[in-house]
Amino acid sequence: MKISLKNIHVNPIMKKDLRIRSRSMKFAWGLFAFEAVLGLVFFFAINLMSLDRYGYTETYKALVYMFPVIGAVELGILSLIIPIETASAITSEREKQTFDILLTTVMTPMQVIRGKVNSATFHMMIYIIASIPLMAVAFTVGGLSWWALLGFLITSFIFAYYVGSIGILCSTLTKKSIGSIVLSYVFMGIFFGGSWTPMAIILMFAQSSGVEELGALTLLFNPAVSFVMFFMTAMGAGDEDIFGGMLIKSPLVWMIVSFSLMIGLSLLFQWFASTRIDPVRGYKERSQTKAGVQ
Repeated sequence: MKISLKNIHVNPIMKKDLRIRSRSMKFAWGLFAFEAVLGLVFFFAINLMSLDRYGYTETYKALVYMFPVIGAVELGILSLIIPIETASAITSEREKQTFDILLTTVMTPMQVIRGKVNSATFHMMIYIIASIPLMAVAFTVGGLSWWALLGFLITSFIFAYYVGSIGILCSTLTKKSIGSIVLSYVFMGIFFGGSWTPMAIILMFAQSSGVEELGALTLLFNPAVSFVMFFMTAMGAGDEDIFGGMLIKSPLVWMIVSFSLMIGLSLLFQWFASTRIDPVRGYKERSQTKAGVQ
């Protein structure tokens, strides 16, 4: 039995958005700028390593640290770009007055939301994949498993999906693109920085030992913490150096739980966003309001 690619179902929204983006010069220039920034970071780091007084051998061995350096820069750029793309996904359709036409298609609101998130996620993964040759320099000196590179690609995909879901939710909460972009950065600030607040409060007021470990559980929702742990584990750091004072001691278990929670939250954000644009739900609410007034 032959399987034709034409029979594989692809979300029409994702297909359309990816086709439009890939054919635009904006995508080409964006990819060029992304690689240029990574190239500058790479050569700047190489220049710092060459200033080391220990000679060529130690400088060569230090190339292994390019993996977390390049990876951190990539994730930082993604956290800035993805909210701009997804937070304006719905509001831009409304501003162009094409949103009502989009809802008249056979696609459900959830399919529309997922198409927008998936297109932005795969778009950003093209940037990540294009940077693999630069990042792979760190693996040529040994000391790193190639499975770490595969793990980085998987976790980067989950991160892009997570941030994209936050952006699409904000796009349904406001009417203007600027407002939704700002709101998405606020939400990201809560997940990145606000997740430290419970731990800090517990550390300040906890009277019994061991209670402060419970505050670390909120860090499971913080992508930055999980990526720091991922890079430290890939670089061979011991468990005591990474998980001191935290309730979950196993690096693998922590990352599995953390990224699983991110996927769960992403699906929850998408569901809530789909209810916000569901015309049937809005019609029912208006009908109930009129019935209550009468």
